[in-house]
Amino acid sequence: MEESEDISVLVNIGNNCPINLEHVVKDVKERYESIAARSREEAQALFKSKLSDGVLTAGRYEAELESSRREITHLNSKIQRIRSEVLSNQNKCLHLEQEVSLTNRNSEMALSDAKAKVTEVQDALLKAKQDLAQHIFEYQELMNVKLALDMEIATYKRLLEGEESRLQSPPPAVNVQYGCDVFGTDYPSPNRVQKRRSFRNLQN
Repeated sequence: MEESEDISVLVNIGNNCPINLEHVVKDVKERYESIAARSREEAQALFKSKLSDGVLTAGRYEAELESSRREITHLNSKIQRIRSEVLSNQNKCLHLEQEVSLTNRNSEMALSDAKAKVTEVQDALLKAKQDLAQHIFEYQELMNVKLALDMEIATYKRLLEGEESRLQSPPPAVNVQYGCDVFGTDYPSPNRVQKRRSFRNLQN
């Protein structure tokens, strides 16, 4: 709005000049009315301009507000979905933690059972080794006894075979003169000779 113009009225009053105040007041009034009308027009134009700008601004703000509302609604939906996913993931994590804990307990029990079985197998293997060593020792003892028996059986077999061959062969003719020779030596009797031969065959 433009500033109002200052109006200065100079009135020269003389003694010889009559004053027409009505004319002066009317002129001043007309000037004020003209200025007021021009000010009103300018104020109305400015108001219309400001109003138009305000309407445009309000429309823009309303559009932005509606966009913000839609964005807020979308964000709320997204937040709800994320909350649901977080809750689901928390439940999954809790379930997985329970499964991991159960698996750890089961694995510890399985490991303990496996260690016990390994210890049992090791003990059984040690006992089996000890039993095997004992069986080997006993087998060696039996083999030694068998070898001794085989040697003894072979010895008796040779003796029996020698005795059988001696019994099957005819005795040699021996001319033995009993009595004493000229030197006074005693000759052995047939029974003594037979016993000596049997003894020699047994030794062979």
